[in-house]
Amino acid sequence: MNEIKKLLTGKQKPMLGYKGYLYTVERQNGERISFRCKNCQRKGKFNKSNFIGTGRTKPQFSIQLWNVHDRLISNLPRSNNSIEGWHNAFAQRVSIAHPTIFKLTEKIRVEQS
Repeated sequence: MNEIKKLLTGKQKPMLGYKGYLYTVERQNGERISFRCKNCQRKGKFNKSNFIGTGRTKPQFSIQLWNVHDRLISNLPRSNNSIEGWHNAFAQRVSIAHPTIFKLTEKIRVEQS
């Protein structure tokens, strides 16, 4: 793995060593930094917020909610694909997008018999 080395030029300008090339900071605008490669005349940009060490936000769902380890230990299915398959087959048997409550109850009775 290539290491990124932080260096300083003689004028105390920040430099970055990567894959044998030296990059100097050309411009900084808050979260954005532009680099220029002295060896190969390339330019590069990145956002500081995209890199490790900038802090993490709290996840939208907790690990306990989406973790399936307990389900595997209990010999339960990992997903609800079987339920989705039944629902799809039942929807095809009903063959009406929005049935009335009476038609729906009749189809459920037929399904259970």
